[in-house]
Amino acid sequence: MVTTLCLLACTLMPAQELDRPTPPSRAPGQPEHWLLSLRLRPNLELVYRGLYRESSSSSGAHHQRTYRFSNRLLVLTTSKRNLEVAFLTTYRDRHTPGLKQPVGQKQSTLRSVRLSKVQINYRGVVQNYPGVPIEGPPALEVGTFVPFPLKRITLQRTWTQKDGNLPVRIWRALKTEVVNGARCLKIQGTQQSPDWDRPRADSTAWKRVDTVWVSPLMGIAYRVERVIERRLPGRTKPTHRSSLSYDLDSKIQYNQLAEDRRLEIQRTEDLGKTAEPMLSNPGRYKRQLTTLESQIGAHLKQHPPTPYQVAMLQLLDRIKAGLRGEIPAVLPASVTSAYPTTAAQASPGKLAPNFSAVNLKTSKLDQLTRWKGKPVLMVFYRPESRTLFEVMYFAWKLK
Repeated sequence: MVTTLCLLACTLMPAQELDRPTPPSRAPGQPEHWLLSLRLRPNLELVYRGLYRESSSSSGAHHQRTYRFSNRLLVLTTSKRNLEVAFLTTYRDRHTPGLKQPVGQKQSTLRSVRLSKVQINYRGVVQNYPGVPIEGPPALEVGTFVPFPLKRITLQRTWTQKDGNLPVRIWRALKTEVVNGARCLKIQGTQQSPDWDRPRADSTAWKRVDTVWVSPLMGIAYRVERVIERRLPGRTKPTHRSSLSYDLDSKIQYNQLAEDRRLEIQRTEDLGKTAEPMLSNPGRYKRQLTTLESQIGAHLKQHPPTPYQVAMLQLLDRIKAGLRGEIPAVLPASVTSAYPTTAAQASPGKLAPNFSAVNLKTSKLDQLTRWKGKPVLMVFYRPESRTLFEVMYFAWKLK
């Protein structure tokens, strides 16, 4: 028991020292100012927990959903310019009090898992990140880091951030507040479409507001709140609203105890890169996918579980789905923009892209090119839809 307590104390001490409050450097009579940058060391793990909420009200119908959100970060390496950080973002269903759950369904069903390595410079700028989507929750959440200006900032000071082909985001330092026992600088970033203040009948307007409570000592967020509002064409009030809010739940500076976590992250990344090209056409790579399934099973038996194992289990489920003849959903790319400049539109006479789907007549996997020149009925559906049974029964009668 004594050994365990000593080890825990030695593990937690470095992180506590990093967050010890110190007075800002300023001359007497001058306003308080900060030079913000990231001050993180390898093997530092940050865990954030919160909720994602989404609601819409259009055409007289109101819809809302809530997910439990978790984000786990592990600093892998640091260099003179960048840090490499592993992000594990998960979403789970949240049980609504008074609402009866379906028989056999868990109250915290895992809906989304994303494990990815991200490069971040010491100003908090994330490299090769697709951006936060205007619709739906972000598969990978990096809002923990705020892009800091090069110069010192004071309260009410503003700076801008470029965001691909979107309007610039304007950041402002509002005030200082204490969050979870740490003195933080409250920073708010605002971004909106050009027609948000001038409603139009031919476009959807949107506005995004990020509020982040940042520790000036470490440069990390202790609390993040993001609100995105959308307004359908011809409307004057928002018709859709999503919010993501989370707090820093734990901060631990590991030493050698991080090796199991590092190994699981690296192994999942390597196996994922090998499996991903095969999962687009699993029928062709059945033997290779079977080998990968065995390798994952051996890893799970030989190594102790870590919190990052959920990503490997997700990969195993996708491989098993491919071996059953299904086409697993493609994970969002980490280097493509979440805001395409032009939307892909279907039009008569344009060649449709080739893809694979299950043939209801044979229950086997077929490619669209096989039916070139012949009329084909394609049925697209959502597995969680309430009308799934009626849709599939209608399609079955047409065969």
